[in-house]
Amino acid sequence: MRRKLAFVLLTVLVMSFGMTAHAVPKEINGVKFDADYYLSRNPDLKEVVGNDETALYNHYVTCGMSEGRKAVAVSTDASNKSAESMLGLINRERSSAGLSPLSLNEALCNAAYVRAKEMSDNKYFEHTRPDGSPVFGLVYSAMGTRRCFAGENIAMGFTSVEQVHSGWMYSPSHRANIMSGNYSAIGIARYGNYWVQMFFG
Repeated sequence: MRRKLAFVLLTVLVMSFGMTAHAVPKEINGVKFDADYYLSRNPDLKEVVGNDETALYNHYVTCGMSEGRKAVAVSTDASNKSAESMLGLINRERSSAGLSPLSLNEALCNAAYVRAKEMSDNKYFEHTRPDGSPVFGLVYSAMGTRRCFAGENIAMGFTSVEQVHSGWMYSPSHRANIMSGNYSAIGIARYGNYWVQMFFG
């Protein structure tokens, strides 16, 4: 089995349609909304919105998110070379199959990082949050809509980008996510030996 039994892989592929509902808590994908960061990335808001955290957060959820404004700094791991390396491997596979490339999305990377960290911190490995809620609330929050295709790949025990990519590609269900024509964006993160891909389209 090419040592695949030494590692653990799970996948889920879900199509979901619905209306957007913005959350009231000042968190983005489990990360505290950073008003200073939001203002520093969007200095045009200072005269219009001011520097009050609640006002800035309300601006983000009502229009900033749809405008592509950034509300929290992307996690270190999500923005490092391993995510870019994995994206390159994925898009090489997709190109060979005549599929459009996926783009690395900062908000989805944050969501993937939250997932990897919470599994590591809580010592579990499932397609649910620690409280038992579905994982796709993170995707919908990150992308600002429930009207989408969403998917998640998770893995545990791999030590390199090449290993986990190979493991996912040998698994029909994981490969289906990676090669799906329904997706246009991906978030990639690693925390310890937990790896997560989150897909959106």
